[in-house]
Amino acid sequence: MYRINRNNYHLKPKNSTVYTPSEVSQFFFELLKDKIWDWRSTYNMGSFILDPCCGKGSLLEPWKREKYPTIGIDINPSADLQTDFLTLTQTDFYRKFKKPVLVLCNPPFNGYKRKLGSEVWLDKILELFGKEVPIVLFAPVGFCANLTLESQRLEKFHNGTYPPIASRITLPKNIFEGVIFHSEILIFNISGLKSHYFYQPNYEKKTRNQKKVIEWIKKSIEVLDHAVNISQQNADKWMSELRKISEKESLSGEDIRTIKIYSENLNGIYNFETTSKIIPNCLKRLEKSQKTEV
Repeated sequence: MYRINRNNYHLKPKNSTVYTPSEVSQFFFELLKDKIWDWRSTYNMGSFILDPCCGKGSLLEPWKREKYPTIGIDINPSADLQTDFLTLTQTDFYRKFKKPVLVLCNPPFNGYKRKLGSEVWLDKILELFGKEVPIVLFAPVGFCANLTLESQRLEKFHNGTYPPIASRITLPKNIFEGVIFHSEILIFNISGLKSHYFYQPNYEKKTRNQKKVIEWIKKSIEVLDHAVNISQQNADKWMSELRKISEKESLSGEDIRTIKIYSENLNGIYNFETTSKIIPNCLKRLEKSQKTEV
């Protein structure tokens, strides 16, 4: 993808387009949705999530399903705004829109003269929206790793032209259809994330199972709060443990084992209809997904 003469975005835009797989879009939607603004608040009325090179719109699709306001820009006629984002000025953009609260960008990786595509698009995003705008940027691994001491791109990280990288997601090299390429996702200006993630193909299913388990925990806490068939000491202990688990971003193997014990005990005492089938199955899937990751 570095061979400009074989894969030039401007000369052969259709042939050089590599679309983002929907499961990747869903992965970082689940990762970020609770980390960005409350778009329903009065202060943020008119705010939106922007994809400046949206293609078919895969990056925005999970956000649209959850009713987040989105805008896609592309040379493709199906985009919300059909234009070349790289030619826009601040005046052009702010005449039509407010500043976005999140920018999602999977640009062409082709070089623009001596620059990588990801560098060109990041420069433009920062030019239009400033260094504090939250950004999710797809980039070749060489964007950060394949640098010399004299690299101008490295200097941009050193001198503060680029904001610090808050997190990065390593992608499998065959994640994009028809392309074998080392790439990653760089995240800027979003707090509350781990410094590094590996892409998990089953993340969406794992999240759904975890949500069901957390819902069961909340129901269990309500029952325990009015427990009559067990001692108050046990009820308080179980509620305390379950509350701690329910507040976690992800469930560990120890959390899953703890929930299994409590679910079996509570089912024996109260015969929860949901406990008998749904929760054990969710816990099994969560355990399996953890083993797969290891």
